[in-house]
Amino acid sequence: MHKQINYAERYALAVCLKDGLSYRKISGKLGRSPNTWSYEVINNGGSRKTYSPHLAQLSASLRKWETNSKNPAKNRKVWDFVLAKLRKRFSPEQISNDLITQYPNDPTMRISYETIYAFINSEEGKEMKLVKLLRHKRLRKLRKVGIRALAPKKVKIPNRVSIRERPETVNQKERFGDWESDLMEGKRFTGDCLCVLKERLSQYMIIIRISAKTSAENVRAILQGLENFPEEMRFTITYDNGSENVEHEKINSALGTKSYFCDAYASWQKGSVENGIGLIRDYLPKKTDLTQVSNAELKRIQSELNDRPRKCLGWKTPRQVLSKHLKNLGVLIPV
Repeated sequence: MHKQINYAERYALAVCLKDGLSYRKISGKLGRSPNTWSYEVINNGGSRKTYSPHLAQLSASLRKWETNSKNPAKNRKVWDFVLAKLRKRFSPEQISNDLITQYPNDPTMRISYETIYAFINSEEGKEMKLVKLLRHKRLRKLRKVGIRALAPKKVKIPNRVSIRERPETVNQKERFGDWESDLMEGKRFTGDCLCVLKERLSQYMIIIRISAKTSAENVRAILQGLENFPEEMRFTITYDNGSENVEHEKINSALGTKSYFCDAYASWQKGSVENGIGLIRDYLPKKTDLTQVSNAELKRIQSELNDRPRKCLGWKTPRQVLSKHLKNLGVLIPV
């Protein structure tokens, strides 16, 4: 099944292009065919030298939106109505409701005000300078689609250290004790999430429930997951840039670890834990209500995954590899 290119892949493509790799070599590193990467650069970047992952993502998102049936220009009658009302200084919300009033029995004459705002903010809308038809001559904050919805959220993480400064021994998985952390969300508005920790060398995974996506809960879960391990098993933790990680220094103070953070939109840089969450999704698909999943069930999932042989471990299990290392350290803790 064809899968669209995501931002992480575009970011990786930009790095490969900067390194001067051919499309064939890029294909070998990132998968997909060489033609796929060639078309991506041409369609969303212009050329190898000008390709930007952020602008490419924006271009692809707008193109996808512009082909959507909700685009008002797809229905000429709706579009003429919207344009006429905009010129009379109607707000998008007034236009949306006036359509219902004027055409109560015609379901094709419908458009949401969010879609009108998004169309105004599209490339076609900008060319037509539709924003000047709004009373305040500016766009309101969009909730769904459009350029503003694609803008990155700014989260200030104190004393953030980039993953680019992470020691090479961590990058090469040459020692035990380097962890990756991430949150796995369930059904929206239920609150419960899973804090997932994965040790890079042994692939050993820890799953802990948290009651909310907050920094305090995340700190509690990580301390609970790692505090029983010896110092020789607590060197680094790699995070993304989510707000739940702003109190990472509390974890470092308690565990003696060092924190490193991925680049924006580059979750693939902590691919070990991302892969682990993908394995958990086999048991708990997206939109699962985690409040209905017992702690015993989470422990069972954790055990099954840690007892699954891995090719990268020479067909040993994560539990076997980690247990042997702990035994060599003279540490007797159950894993």
